[in-house]
Amino acid sequence: MADPRGVPGQIPVPDYRLRMATDTPLAPVDPENPDEHHIGTSRAPTAADRRSLALLDKIRRPTGFGTRAPHVAGTVVGVLAAIALLSSLFPAIRHLIHDPRRYVDDYIITLPDTSFAWAFVLALLAVALSARKRIAWWISVVYLVLFMTANVLYLIPALEDDLGVTAWDRTNIYLGLFIDALALMFLLSTYRQFYTRVRKGAIPAAFGTLIAGLVIATLLGWALVWAFPHTLTRGDRLPYAFNRVVAFGAIDQDASFDGRHTHLFVNGLLGLFGALALIAAAIVLFRSQRLRWLITAEDEALIRALIARFNDDDSLAYFSTRRDKAVVFSPDGRAAITYRVEVGVGLAGGDPIGDPESWPDAIAEFLTLCEKYGWHPASMGSSPRGAAAFDAAGFVSLNIGDEAILHTREFSLSGSAMKAVRQAVTRTRRAGVGVRIRRHNEIGDTEMAQIVARADDWRDTDEERGFAMALSRIGDPADGDCLLVEAVLDEGEPGERVVGMLSFVPWGRRGVSLDLMRRDRHGPNGVVETMVAELCRNSEQLGITEVSLNFAAFRAFFEQGPQIGAGPVMRMGYSVLMFGSRFFQMESLYKSNAKYLPDWQSRYLCFEDSRILPRVGLAAIVTEGFITLPRFGRAKHYTQGPPSIPTDV
Repeated sequence: MADPRGVPGQIPVPDYRLRMATDTPLAPVDPENPDEHHIGTSRAPTAADRRSLALLDKIRRPTGFGTRAPHVAGTVVGVLAAIALLSSLFPAIRHLIHDPRRYVDDYIITLPDTSFAWAFVLALLAVALSARKRIAWWISVVYLVLFMTANVLYLIPALEDDLGVTAWDRTNIYLGLFIDALALMFLLSTYRQFYTRVRKGAIPAAFGTLIAGLVIATLLGWALVWAFPHTLTRGDRLPYAFNRVVAFGAIDQDASFDGRHTHLFVNGLLGLFGALALIAAAIVLFRSQRLRWLITAEDEALIRALIARFNDDDSLAYFSTRRDKAVVFSPDGRAAITYRVEVGVGLAGGDPIGDPESWPDAIAEFLTLCEKYGWHPASMGSSPRGAAAFDAAGFVSLNIGDEAILHTREFSLSGSAMKAVRQAVTRTRRAGVGVRIRRHNEIGDTEMAQIVARADDWRDTDEERGFAMALSRIGDPADGDCLLVEAVLDEGEPGERVVGMLSFVPWGRRGVSLDLMRRDRHGPNGVVETMVAELCRNSEQLGITEVSLNFAAFRAFFEQGPQIGAGPVMRMGYSVLMFGSRFFQMESLYKSNAKYLPDWQSRYLCFEDSRILPRVGLAAIVTEGFITLPRFGRAKHYTQGPPSIPTDV
């Protein structure tokens, strides 16, 4: 779990509030009908909408000469990476492709027989080329020039005899130069297609990590070669280890070591050592890139001010204060989009926050960022109003489920439909369970530390899950208005024991949204139902009229799929989701919400077009924590990077 305590002290926001108080007020939102005031798809397109449409079209279909060049270059380099990896892993493949691989290695491009490090380098380069990264273009061009220059040296008459160049070698060198020249011309002529940039990171730190890693890897390789020299002489062993670890085996083994070599398994380990050094450097670089871009204390202050000023009707707005997100603001600072980048997707969480009139500008700025860095833009968990704003910018929307909302004035345990909940509450109360409800700022530091420890102990996953609909922190002083509901066994007695807890974040002035739900597995059943019922019963004293519970993914399939008369698509979708529920508990989450008879608020996934939907889906699963990729840093505190607030705000 991310550091629960965060940064001491309350976030300072008065300056932003005072400045915005003089602006033209937004039309009031009717709490009984929040959708009445919304941005609809029928509004006249704004200049920001037109700008967004143009940006999204460029992301979908780049224009100009050689639009397929990044894909072609990435595919070619990716094939070479696969060959290098397979050759390093499997001796049979290494033997099968020995002659053609040797030819390519000598005359066209470096392709050693065993080098995990080189395979890793080529794989990174292939991904970067496919993403139109300008830095990958430069690396490819410089490498081709250097390789061609090295081959030209073999054609200098004064060096031919010393290097043992034959007529056959000269022919092959000319052929290799011709192929490399074609590749170089291809890259030079399609330069403008490689326009995306790499986010700034701690390049010196990554470079230092690489140098240190390669030195350590070379020394380890030297020791390994010393232990298993095979035909290598004493003087060969350190240069040989350097060649395999640092130079990726590019130095000609026959020419430099007279054909002497170590065992094949040692070659594989030497390449692995080099790959590990490169991976360590990549982790440092990617981590610094991510941390540099996460929200700062100044960003969060403005985000909180925007939420307080404009987002009374957005049940998920408070989750935009997560500190493992980045943020982009509209030029006037009145709207913002918080997002995270995973698997090449810039994934926004929920609706834009702030003034709906400035949402189109915030979306345009978000798309500008995505186009600049080669990300595919998407938004997860958007409300109908937010989806309409993204729709006006050219996005495609897909209903991914519904948010369960209770209206506390209408909530009752009476009636046959609430029998299961009523029985659970009755059973729990008979077991001696009471409910305690407090704001976080009413809880002392010592007790809050115990609450945090309890939440960690009861969590059934290694890390907190959630992104668009979860805060994933508890006990931070900045979250003092959050609400804690606890189920306490034998409350007031010396041996009282907490057996369940719910934590809610503020939703405007009259609502709360569920963030955290935990229960003691050894406690009585029904504590969650009891906490929800008691919260609704005490809602008047707490000033609460709406409670947002969990999100039910693809609710329509679970509700209609098993019914008689359901169509084949609905039945097939239901079957697939039932299978997925074995791993992700989607059906049980739907049922745990449905038993309270809530109102359902549709939530949408907005994305550029259907071709990119699988990647967007993977990014959504990763951000929600269902799949854990290598994490190059998640902020436990605010980052030290510059704030994202426009300079004139």
